[in-house]
Amino acid sequence: MKRYFTFLIPVFLILSCFNCSKVSKEKDIIETYENQDEMVEQFVQSILDSTYNLPFLPDFNPEAITPLLLYADDFSLIYEYPHSTISSFYLQDKRLGECILWTIESIRVKYPFKDIFFQFVSSQPMLLDKKFLEDAGHPLAYRLDTVQLHVVYEAYKKWWKNYNHENFQQIRKIDPMDEFDYIWY
Repeated sequence: MKRYFTFLIPVFLILSCFNCSKVSKEKDIIETYENQDEMVEQFVQSILDSTYNLPFLPDFNPEAITPLLLYADDFSLIYEYPHSTISSFYLQDKRLGECILWTIESIRVKYPFKDIFFQFVSSQPMLLDKKFLEDAGHPLAYRLDTVQLHVVYEAYKKWWKNYNHENFQQIRKIDPMDEFDYIWY
């Protein structure tokens, strides 16, 4: 067993160095934007074009919420979106708006991001009915449909419209989904 770990440690270190240099180079590219509007626009376009292949979100801050909301009611299918790399569950069919709402929730809960790999509010950009916790069935069976997602979108939009002029440290404590029996997976 010890030999096995002795072999894996150098392999892991080499792969980590390669991945970190790639991530660092690509992270430099997405940090060249002048403002959050431009960063959001480029990010969403690269998601739609399937050209965004980083495991983390751009360096969004609360100013990104307004432009992100412009895309959050589009529930068309996309196939790649940054997600937690420590999750064993892989969501194949993602909905753009659901992913954008997840990004807004990650900004609300986790900003400022201390570590790019732990910036997500949950393991996957997927909203579930809380019955999932009681029934312990497969998460996809409890996934929200687009009508439910639109209601959640309206709640986030209302939350931001009502409070965005206030101190972010205060409004982040107000959960836009408080009235729903939904959770992020």
